[in-house]
Amino acid sequence: MKLDKLIFFLLLTTSYLLLATPAAQAASIDLGISPPILQIQALPPANIQTAFAVENGSDEPIQATIELRPFRANPSDNGEVSYLKPNDPLLGANPTIFKKIQVRENDRVVTTILLGPKQKKTLSLHIGIDSRESPSDYYFSILFLTNPQANTETSNTTTGGGIGLPVLLSIGPKGKAAASVTEFSAPLIIDHGPVPFTIKVANKGSYYVTVSGHILIKNMFGQLIGKVDLLPVNVLGQSSRNIPDKKQADENETNALTAYKIEDKEDGTQLRSPVAVWPESFLLGPYHAEVIINYADGQPPVKKSLTFIGLPTTVFVSGLVILSILLLIHRKLKTRLRN
Repeated sequence: MKLDKLIFFLLLTTSYLLLATPAAQAASIDLGISPPILQIQALPPANIQTAFAVENGSDEPIQATIELRPFRANPSDNGEVSYLKPNDPLLGANPTIFKKIQVRENDRVVTTILLGPKQKKTLSLHIGIDSRESPSDYYFSILFLTNPQANTETSNTTTGGGIGLPVLLSIGPKGKAAASVTEFSAPLIIDHGPVPFTIKVANKGSYYVTVSGHILIKNMFGQLIGKVDLLPVNVLGQSSRNIPDKKQADENETNALTAYKIEDKEDGTQLRSPVAVWPESFLLGPYHAEVIINYADGQPPVKKSLTFIGLPTTVFVSGLVILSILLLIHRKLKTRLRN
């Protein structure tokens, strides 16, 4: 009887495990796009045709819906963007500008695309601007969504899968950039490296600006001992942005406003605040750091500086402990020799 119960229990457990085993997940969406961003400067009147490519990197065919979705800079200042909701007023001078913008394949307007396994297609963005168009900036993404019901209110919180290609469109002459460095900071006293620098650039103008730059670090003797190259970034009009260094951006993918994957999940993940990092580990004494920000339009660079102090307390404490031990040993030896 006990044997019958044991067999029944094993069969029941096996059946439960078979039923509870989740089904194999479908292959993930593998879409690529190039170039990673479209930056278009147009002087009216103009008929713009800009080519870009979309590629299916998977072994399965992919059908995607094409949408144009305007966005603004996210208040987080970390380079993220937030899509406008359907009832939000369109940013820019012309609220009907999207009637003049189309995605085409072989001169045919398309709203969907079918890509076979490992297939790559070249599309083009067409923009028709007449002579009466007012100067203005327009920021939007060309979305390729495998789920037409995707929630794309933000660039990184969405359901469905696909990819987005940001487009920065400037109509008319830009004029002088109105950007400035509003923050350049680091810990005043730091035990050890790496040293994080926070660099924030604010753009009070109506047009986006492209900035790049670097940080120079000198020791207490005025010798140049370090250089940190900053990532070139676009700062949208009426927004601010923290700038990382190139290495941090490559490792942590903090460079937004480039082609980005639309994940098939909704977890609320956000990019951390980007920083520029000097990788030096051992710090001792005062250091002078200067950031130099360059504008793509050739305007004079902007500079800001700060001082921080390397105070390796761990090393000092360890040294004091070792010194105390040595003094104690010396004192005991001296006492023993006297005796």
